[in-house]
Amino acid sequence: METAGVTAAGTTLFAGCVGEDADNGAVNGDVNDDDDDDDAEELDEVELTFAHRIGEDDEVNQDLVIPFWETLGERSGGRLTIDAHWGGALGGTIEQHDMLRDGTIDYTSTIQHYFDIWEQHNAPNVPGIVDSLTRSGEGIDNLDYLIAHNIECMPNGFLYDDFQRYDIHIGPNFTNPTMRLFTNEEVGEVTQPEDWEGLRLSNTTEMQAHMISELGATVDDVDYTEWYQAFDRGVVDGGVDPGIVVDLFDAHEVAPNIATNYQLDRYHNPQAINLETYRSMSEELQTVWDETSWEQSIENLYWRLEYVDRMFTRFEEEGANLYEIPESTVEWQIETVEPVAEEFLQDIGAWESYLRFVELAEHIAEERGDFEPETVDEQVNLAPDDHPVAEWWADYEPQFL
Repeated sequence: METAGVTAAGTTLFAGCVGEDADNGAVNGDVNDDDDDDDAEELDEVELTFAHRIGEDDEVNQDLVIPFWETLGERSGGRLTIDAHWGGALGGTIEQHDMLRDGTIDYTSTIQHYFDIWEQHNAPNVPGIVDSLTRSGEGIDNLDYLIAHNIECMPNGFLYDDFQRYDIHIGPNFTNPTMRLFTNEEVGEVTQPEDWEGLRLSNTTEMQAHMISELGATVDDVDYTEWYQAFDRGVVDGGVDPGIVVDLFDAHEVAPNIATNYQLDRYHNPQAINLETYRSMSEELQTVWDETSWEQSIENLYWRLEYVDRMFTRFEEEGANLYEIPESTVEWQIETVEPVAEEFLQDIGAWESYLRFVELAEHIAEERGDFEPETVDEQVNLAPDDHPVAEWWADYEPQFL
């Protein structure tokens, strides 16, 4: 497969030993001038080895990922290209994440399996964060939450900084909606507190695992690539997911009962590249990667909102049972899991980031009204002037946006 800026095979180019203390090129300044880094080569032509567990024909890849690559190719004049390996050809999801961090591959998607080490990443994932914040007496709009998430993934954002500590440089952000509870036909609907007792559920985040256990269920971390078989055979009774993974593997066919109003946290699926690979790139290529990523994050946001609506409509048309739990059960669930979530964030040192995120989301809701930002500038300008990302953006001079 070849498209603009995308190649199917080739040799990945690496720089020689970029120092660990180097600054982040185009976004945070020039590469530092320490003696150890004087001989580090900046590459002006780079092919990124990309690995993904999903096939090339997946809707997300066709609508978002490959067009992102094409823009990278166009803006770099063909000097930033992708060597794509689809369908788990280079290993499973967790293996790919390990390969990304150690530099065996340069680039991958959906890196949520490291939530247990990305401390600050958990801050926006608190259950009910949208519904519990107020906007004219109502919860803030889902879009306010997603915009705040995108902003914190930019330079000086706490999500951006969190990833860099683990040798990863963030790319386009893929935000997700609220988690849903999916259960198989044998279990049926889970509507009362006692229904949670003895449930065996697969989950996707560390914080979620603590909450599920507190509600009375048992956590069994089945890799989501195996959810269909696990749900079908009763290895587990179901899973917690916004629906994206369920859709990828048609797991709604064997877990057709979908509770739509449990509040069981959120997460996002950013793309990312190895930090040393990023630092090896010329400043111009770093700028191409960063600005195209920020721009693509906005495209991803609106696409995802439409996709989720289409997805659940299709699930229902294909026989899934979408149901709401009683308000009394919602209250029980929130009262049970909110202290667990707070304690989890306190323990990992992410509570202050959570409070910062809440303040940002509330400010965006107040500033935005019905306005829907379409550019990076419009998005960042919804943040307070003294927000760290907004302060950085005020002095940044875009090259392609």
